[in-house]
Amino acid sequence: MPNWKKLITSGSDANLSSLSIQNTTTDDSLLLRSDHNSSTAAPVITLKRNSNSPAAGDYLGQIKFKGENDADQEVVYAKVTGKISDDTDGTEDGLIEFANVKAGSNTITARLKSDKFQLLNGTDLEVDGGSISGSTYYGDGSNLTNVNATVVETTTVSDSFTNQTSVTSTHNFGTKNVIVTVYNSSDEMIIPASVTSNTNNVVTTYDSSTSGRVVVAKGGHVVSGSVQSIANQRDSSQLQMWAGSQAQYDALGSYDSNILYFVT
Repeated sequence: MPNWKKLITSGSDANLSSLSIQNTTTDDSLLLRSDHNSSTAAPVITLKRNSNSPAAGDYLGQIKFKGENDADQEVVYAKVTGKISDDTDGTEDGLIEFANVKAGSNTITARLKSDKFQLLNGTDLEVDGGSISGSTYYGDGSNLTNVNATVVETTTVSDSFTNQTSVTSTHNFGTKNVIVTVYNSSDEMIIPASVTSNTNNVVTTYDSSTSGRVVVAKGGHVVSGSVQSIANQRDSSQLQMWAGSQAQYDALGSYDSNILYFVT
């Protein structure tokens, strides 16, 4: 190979069969410059595979990124390849393939086709520090398989209080249909004098100053009927729970002191 400091070629017949550029600095080894004043793409690098028998799967050109390993061996660490996907006249399709060395072996890790982008051979998609892994995915979410994902939502709020007769616990669940449980300072479940709920908070009241915690959980509600028996710690009798609409409550006529009535 001639050791030219400057190589000038022009005209339609100007060509080189092979060219090696060696640089001992970090300056540009190859600079292509265009001084054409227009919005048209320039300068342009064209890689052409002039085949008499083109076929799907043919390699059209490749950019290799080489380096060395700790044994002073030359290694192709990454490469980008253009390929024919469909060579049929009028319906031609092309693709770009990305390959990396993975654990010492050249591995195709991604493929950009005319209709989809594929991550291959165990390559994950990482977004903003999290990872999404899936073998099949469609835009509408159907046929979604092998997905590892974490969804974090606050569904329980615990609010501690000391020597209070009324406690407002904010949950911001956006619904008044919540489950409220109250524990005293000995971790025993107690029944407050009243519970009032709205879409953002719950107010519990007590007959005397009480310390403990209110636990508010996101959930549904019971529309009617007797639900559960709870032991009354005052006299060991059983307390019943009832829930229903205001009309159902009014229709009861009489009320039992051992039943807790919840109007929803």
